[in-house]
Amino acid sequence: MDKFEELLVNKGLYSSIDISEEDLDMILSLYHKAVLKKFKIDCYCTQCEEKRTFESVEAEVDTKFKGALISVPIKNNIFDDTLEKRYQGLLGNRYSVSFRCTRNADHILLFDLFATTTSQLLKIGQYPSYADISVGNLNKYKSVLRNEFSEFKKSIGLYSHGIGVGSFVYLRRIIETLVINEYEINKLDINVTDEEFKRQEFKEKIKTVSKYLPKVLSNNGNIYSILSKGIHELKEEECLDIFPIMQMAIELILDDIISKREKDEKERMLTGFLANKINEIRTENK
Repeated sequence: MDKFEELLVNKGLYSSIDISEEDLDMILSLYHKAVLKKFKIDCYCTQCEEKRTFESVEAEVDTKFKGALISVPIKNNIFDDTLEKRYQGLLGNRYSVSFRCTRNADHILLFDLFATTTSQLLKIGQYPSYADISVGNLNKYKSVLRNEFSEFKKSIGLYSHGIGVGSFVYLRRIIETLVINEYEINKLDINVTDEEFKRQEFKEKIKTVSKYLPKVLSNNGNIYSILSKGIHELKEEECLDIFPIMQMAIELILDDIISKREKDEKERMLTGFLANKINEIRTENK
């Protein structure tokens, strides 16, 4: 995934990427009819309810969705200028870009971008929202998180609106709930009383139940530390910058849980099948 697709698909509003003259053709390919190359991104389609490939649409011919048209005029002789002049001509302008699902052309993605004079491409709007696109990819975690799935959605929603510290609160709460639940389930096998467990710092709680936690969490207790530091010490911008990594950490933890459940279920099915088959064999041999 290149940095443009990363900005469009995996970053919230007001996120940005650095751009340079080397990116000129890429930027032009998003909207200019003189550029034949189509730009494609892979993204969850909220209408197909599946991950799909979307293809950029030439703004000049996209009349159905007028809000997706380019917001500034591009001079016809742009390709006659030097590379530097062509690039400088793109800065300081606002652009709107549209994509269509390759499975159903009526399914669209819209992105509003601004190329700053300091050579950054800033995402200032999109439809469907980052939260809608992201949550669609996360439905597989519903059965694991249950009531906490709403916490996950809230964290992503806050991030999509440029709220970093608040988004960390909900991610941290997911870890806290997981650790406390594991203690409650396994406390008869853990040599720590309820009172002792309550008095422990949370990093110590993670160590106490580490045997029962997903390895991603038990081996990386600093995930919780970083979330706590973000809530109490980091600025909004810093939290927003590292949120995608923290979201990925939570997903890896949940993936571990799902993988273990699937493995346990397969082992249960195998054990049951073998037991039944052995009984059949014994019955036949009598």
